[in-house]
Amino acid sequence: MFSEGVDPSQQNLLSYPLALQTADADEAASLLAESAVPYRAELLGPSSTFSTEIFVAQSPRMHLSRVKTTGAMKVHAQLPDDSYAVVLALAGEVEHNVEGKLVPVRSGSGLVESPLQPVEVRTPARFELFFLDSAAKIWFRNWRRCSSGEPTHPWCFLHASN
Repeated sequence: MFSEGVDPSQQNLLSYPLALQTADADEAASLLAESAVPYRAELLGPSSTFSTEIFVAQSPRMHLSRVKTTGAMKVHAQLPDDSYAVVLALAGEVEHNVEGKLVPVRSGSGLVESPLQPVEVRTPARFELFFLDSAAKIWFRNWRRCSSGEPTHPWCFLHASN
């Protein structure tokens, strides 16, 4: 999946320069729709204020994004039909509701979002996430390398309760 690697100038994502620093939630959503997961969000509570820093690295077949955000939010996300995303928490616990199951994503854990799978997310006032977004064909190509055939059905990752 990662055989082509990330551009050498972008290998250390944790120290890569900012792609965006903003207090505009719509501007952040626009950038992350391209580099991570398309979503729409609403701030929770009248006293909640939004700000974010987004770091982005990419190769021809995948995008890596690190997002540091303040502002408790309710987020509705859904990937297009041609990609999967791995979401890892670096700080804070972010609650994902996937097909009626609560999946807490906290430091040391993560989840895989499947194509066209609606996900509702509740964030804490401060959090930091890492996203790896790649085309479904990359996942399937690597499946073929590791198995004796083609997948027989579309993949949808189901999450066990913790």
